[in-house]
Amino acid sequence: MTVVPARQTNWLIGAFICTVLILLVVVPLVVSHKTGAILADFSEHADPADRLASRLQAGLSLELSGIVGFQVTGESRYLELYKEQFEIVRSAVAELAAKTSRLGPTVESRYYDVLAAVENWQRGVIEHQLTTTRLAPRRFQEVLLNEDHLFQHAQQATARLNAAINTHRADERRRIGNLARLLTILSIVFAVLVLIALWIVVKAVRRLDRAASLLETRARQ
Repeated sequence: MTVVPARQTNWLIGAFICTVLILLVVVPLVVSHKTGAILADFSEHADPADRLASRLQAGLSLELSGIVGFQVTGESRYLELYKEQFEIVRSAVAELAAKTSRLGPTVESRYYDVLAAVENWQRGVIEHQLTTTRLAPRRFQEVLLNEDHLFQHAQQATARLNAAINTHRADERRRIGNLARLLTILSIVFAVLVLIALWIVVKAVRRLDRAASLLETRARQ
């Protein structure tokens, strides 16, 4: 049986205690950093993107309301409504570019679908002069029927984007839950290691105390 020299044993004990102390400091910091990064993603990207997508969807509906109102009544207030929502939709699409690029490839892909669908819808409105010229009722119905698929595509693309953002947020919440469970498990493990380290320290102190007593006894003799 190999006997480990006392000096080597002391070094091993010291290394073990130092490792425990380092882990006690480093691991919570790492977990806290990861949790903070996820929460920052929520506040800076995911939540704003969700609000922008909802604003975009509402803006598209109000754009259509403005077009229908103008074509039916000829009142300028409906044109003002359309122009206002047109700018809101454009602004939301532009802001979403920066937000969705940070939320993973699925969300980003859904954003580009929205971008293309909104551009197609708004281009169709301009090409058919739906906000500049009042069409005959029958002609307007024909145009609206033909353009409705573009509007529906834009709305559906926006709904898919919203769903992708919500899926991303749900995944990130699960990550936070997993980190919390991991930290709980590690806290238990660290508590056990601390108890072992304390037991080793107590044994070392007792050994030193016995050695000091032995030296004092020999010094008296």
